[in-house]
Amino acid sequence: MYGGVLEYVRQIRTAGLESKFLGKNFVFDARMAEDVNGQILAGCHQCGRPFDSHKNCANNACHLLFIQCPQCAAQYDNCCSNECKDEYHNTTLNPSKLRMASSTNNKYRKSMAMKLKEKTLALEMV
Repeated sequence: MYGGVLEYVRQIRTAGLESKFLGKNFVFDARMAEDVNGQILAGCHQCGRPFDSHKNCANNACHLLFIQCPQCAAQYDNCCSNECKDEYHNTTLNPSKLRMASSTNNKYRKSMAMKLKEKTLALEMV
C-alpha cells in the first residue's frame, strides 16, 4: 500500500475500523514515531517502565538511539548511561574534548548499545 502504516491508519480511521497495528510506528524524521492506537508496547531501556518514545543520547560522542522515560531522562540528563552523562558534562564544559571523544564514538556506541540490549533482555525476563 502506498503510504505505508500511516496511510493504513488514516484509511481505517476514515472507515471506522479497528487497527490491526499496535503501538507506535517509528518514522525517520524529527517526530521519531507516530502514535497509531495509544498502546505502549515498549519500556524504558534503563528502568523498564512502560514507555515508547525514542531519543538520541545527549552525549554527541555516543548519540545512541534508545527509549528513555522522563524519570530516567532527568536522572541521566538525557544520556543513555552514567558514563555518557559524565562525558556529556565534560564535553559541555570543555568542547575540545568532544573531538577526542568523537574519534572513539563508534566503538563506544556499540558497547553502550550492547549494555542496553542486555539490560532490556534482563528486564523482560523479570
